[in-house]
Amino acid sequence: MKKILLVINDEALTSRHAKWGNDMPYLTVFAENIEKTLTLLKEESFHAIVCGLEKKENTRLLAILEKEYPHVLRLDLVQALSSNPISDQAFGGVGHFKQIENSEMFMILSRIVALNEKIHQPELINKVSHLQNLPTIPKIYFELNQMIEDNTSVDQIVKKLDEDPAVTGNILKLANSAFYNAQTGSILQATMYIGLINVKNIILTNAVFGETNLNPEIRDRHWQHVTLTNKLLGAFYQEVLGYPLQNNLSSVGLLHDVGSIVLMGHEPELFNQLISQVESDNSLRLYELEKEAFGISHQELGSYLLDLWGLPFPAVEVALYHSDPLNEVIINRELVQMVYLADHYAWKLEGYNKRHVEHFERILEERMITIDGLNQLFEKMLQKI
Repeated sequence: MKKILLVINDEALTSRHAKWGNDMPYLTVFAENIEKTLTLLKEESFHAIVCGLEKKENTRLLAILEKEYPHVLRLDLVQALSSNPISDQAFGGVGHFKQIENSEMFMILSRIVALNEKIHQPELINKVSHLQNLPTIPKIYFELNQMIEDNTSVDQIVKKLDEDPAVTGNILKLANSAFYNAQTGSILQATMYIGLINVKNIILTNAVFGETNLNPEIRDRHWQHVTLTNKLLGAFYQEVLGYPLQNNLSSVGLLHDVGSIVLMGHEPELFNQLISQVESDNSLRLYELEKEAFGISHQELGSYLLDLWGLPFPAVEVALYHSDPLNEVIINRELVQMVYLADHYAWKLEGYNKRHVEHFERILEERMITIDGLNQLFEKMLQKI
């Protein structure tokens, strides 16, 4: 039986678990702090370690585990459940899980472990290793993320950005574009104009789109699509759900289709043939054609890459399930569904009306949204965008 180490400082949960019993397909062992965790790891072997301590302690523990136990599956439970402020209140960064039933807690845990196993299958990893032009996220992106989390001053952030001429060049290019019209050669002024979230997004999009074998026209079209999807996603969150998308997920719309970009860069002509087949025959499913042609779907590839890069768990879920937003195993359900809607309207705006309609009506029902209301909201968003 697989053994999971759950690191969480919650006596109520551990007590309930002891009374409830362990009917899960794995044995759960508890540790209440970092010291206990490291002691247990010296004595026993675990299939996965799930960290649910306070934010700073979680970060510290994950760093230790990455260095000393790199081959053990490591999961950040707080991060996995952080796609909206509501879940933040229940799980976010304080290590308390008292607002959730014991059975539900372990159901969520099972789903997290199952998804990680799915995207780390040896066969999948082997397929990825044979692909060309795999993008990588530069170190500066993660450093910038941490600086924003730590409320670092803009002056200090700009000093860090100045260390990368390619990044600063792209920031200035966007700031001086017709959209912002900053008319500045100062990276500080440019950053103030476009905002730190857009700076993060520039780094990501340049990493994904900057060095591919794609035809420039095709590359620009897909860049435009994911950029529009990302803007619509933020607007849908605010207008439909009533609260903003969290900063650590502000790039989800940009990255949801990263697997497609990589497959296109690997075999541009073959991938375009698959797209043409799907657009001419609605009964065909792109992921099935991809599996036949490449041995891997863009959803599997995208989720693997985002996990490899250390992106938040909800972003990994979006990459894997953005074409299947009603799948019962999804944890961050509303995030995946909002990406689906944003993706649909982005394609619609670009003239691809046949894309992403299979689950549209059921999502509207689940979110209690009328099609007329959503269309009116979309028109309103277009004026702002």
